[in-house]
Amino acid sequence: MSLPFQPSISAVIPTYNAEPYLDKLLCQLHNQSIKLSEILVVDSQSFDQTESIARKWNTRFLSIPKSEFDHGGTRNWAVKNTSSDFILFLSQDALPANDKLVENLYAAFETNESVAVSFARQQAYDSASSVEKLTRSYNYPDHDWIHSIRDVETYGIKTFFLSDVCSLYSRDAFERVGGFAAPILTNEDMLIASSLLHLGYQIAYQSSAIVYHSHDYSLKQQYKRNFDVGAFLAMHKDAFPVKDEVGEGLKMVKSGVCSLLCRFRLISLFQLLLFSFVKYLGNRAGHNYQNYSLKEILKRTNYPMFWNRFYEANDN
Repeated sequence: MSLPFQPSISAVIPTYNAEPYLDKLLCQLHNQSIKLSEILVVDSQSFDQTESIARKWNTRFLSIPKSEFDHGGTRNWAVKNTSSDFILFLSQDALPANDKLVENLYAAFETNESVAVSFARQQAYDSASSVEKLTRSYNYPDHDWIHSIRDVETYGIKTFFLSDVCSLYSRDAFERVGGFAAPILTNEDMLIASSLLHLGYQIAYQSSAIVYHSHDYSLKQQYKRNFDVGAFLAMHKDAFPVKDEVGEGLKMVKSGVCSLLCRFRLISLFQLLLFSFVKYLGNRAGHNYQNYSLKEILKRTNYPMFWNRFYEANDN
């Protein structure tokens, strides 16, 4: 890629016990075709070798109390500790597939001045379950797209799809909308997507920018994860002018069922249906979080610290 100038890009990686992933991730980032201006690791009191690995690669290392971590607030604080024109957010367990990740993310800004953020394609690891592979391939296909607020009628809730597992933001656009909302339960990326789109910006999905990233969650983990997503959507319903986000989930299930039936993967088909049902139950419960006591919510959430702070703030 021939660039008229070298863009200044800071990478921000929130971590917690990242030892199994961080060495490979930092190695890949140091070998990118577009050199990063800096790499900032923001750690939540890991008790493994996260800090020593980060310092081995001469990255900037900042630490915060685990109790103070917030999906939006922590990332905002990290951005304030950088000065580059672009900010690359990465999850600790997202591994670039090659040395063109940053280059391919940045390409979206070269061709369209309305783009505020681009994000990467996620491919499941070979060891992932069939259901997880189907989910990743559905959500992250092999073709690019660019969404604007005008696409809501066509794509519904999918218009606001954005993942900070691997995303590249223009600092100007990021600061214009005030950064991420904070405190926030989950999906800080989806909410800032709404803010950016409503201001006239566009969001680019770059299928050539690839990271390996997947999780084989248990049924309990899936329920909790989707409870939080449902609660998030209920809390911020005014940000997403769509009729019903459940329809997108049904499309994914139908796509997976057809794929597995064609290959006679009956066990995987049963797993897909079971996990989809549990996700639905979690999502619906989250939408109705106001019907639950704090004690009941704490049994259902992945982020008890958020809910404790949330109820404490509302009681005062």
